[in-house]
Amino acid sequence: FVNAALRETDIRAVLQSQHVLYTSKPLEIEGKSDDELTELADKLNRKIQYENEMSFRHFMDYYNQAVELLDKAYDRIEMHQRVLLCNTIGAWGMYVLDTEKPKKYLSFAISTIESLDEKEQPCGLLSKCYCNLALLIAREGDYKNAIKYAKKDLEYKCRINENPRLYAGSLGHYALYQKECDPFSAVQTYIEVIKLKYNNIVNADELRYERDEDVSVKIMKRKLMASWAVSVFDLGLLAKDLSFYQLADDFIKLANEYRFEIVDKVSKDYNASCNAEAEMDALLHREQDIKGYLRAVEGRINMNHKLSTTIYHSWYVCALFFYGYGNYDEAKHYMRKFYKDFYFQGDVIDIRQEIRAKLLEARILLKCEPDNKSAQVVLDDAVAIIKKAYSEDSYWLVEHYTLYGSI
Repeated sequence: FVNAALRETDIRAVLQSQHVLYTSKPLEIEGKSDDELTELADKLNRKIQYENEMSFRHFMDYYNQAVELLDKAYDRIEMHQRVLLCNTIGAWGMYVLDTEKPKKYLSFAISTIESLDEKEQPCGLLSKCYCNLALLIAREGDYKNAIKYAKKDLEYKCRINENPRLYAGSLGHYALYQKECDPFSAVQTYIEVIKLKYNNIVNADELRYERDEDVSVKIMKRKLMASWAVSVFDLGLLAKDLSFYQLADDFIKLANEYRFEIVDKVSKDYNASCNAEAEMDALLHREQDIKGYLRAVEGRINMNHKLSTTIYHSWYVCALFFYGYGNYDEAKHYMRKFYKDFYFQGDVIDIRQEIRAKLLEARILLKCEPDNKSAQVVLDDAVAIIKKAYSEDSYWLVEHYTLYGSI
């Protein structure tokens, strides 16, 4: 055993020297002065900004070092650099599994900035902290508190007369949280977002960020058009969830006219657009080339691992298609494929999609099982998820309670 362990140690050293196996370097904090720690915070804050061609390994290395620095020397770092680093960790907290540290340091940054006189506050940073904290909290399914911080973000942006592009982006986030708790109010919010983003396209040349100084007006408008199309697409998805299928189809098709021209065809956005159109075809009982769709989905699996999180929605669309044509065995087959990918991709669970899937599964079971007990178990599970995620009187319970009448 000792000899084997030694050989394994030697192999690790070889792999590390060949950059096949990577171990992040510990941060050197011991013996540094406060000024040196502040300089290190500034250096990490600049390095942790993700750039093209940066490997995720190196990004996580910088991220972990920044968290370690704040854990061990928070009070010794100059206040301005400290809150900047706290916000940076919070902004990238969406990409790590443990969100407790990002939430903790965003809360520290917010309390520090709020304790300052308004003239002393770093311009716009408080708004960014509110926005990032809302995103993290929403990721965990706490939409009511996400809405609370999103409102603070919007109020602060209004107070400092923030760039309309940033305001429209924050209002779009607010709509995403709002639709989970109050979907009909979210419709009006999305309409407002779409109007704001359209005005931003018209005024593109006046709404540049510093990094956009050398960008042509044509490219600026293209960027803003992509953002506008996302909001139109999101409104279409909300209309679909509210069962306004024809209206949803109109919005999704309008958004996709632009998205298909703008977004990379090997991307989640492009595939989400394809899935949404296919789902609308199934819901509106239109003729659909299901074999061609399946070939495209199966090709996507092997094309790019980043697209794996769109695959489960594709299987759901297939199940919906076969359910609509009365082929319940095939529908059940694709529901099994949906659950396999949905629960084992390692992503944060999409609660709304989980609820849709369970509703469809219950409908399939009611059609092909002589005993309704299986369908009731699935519906009971879905209702429990909704009550836990939202509330006892959530609008999203209506469709499930209606289906209980068939049991």
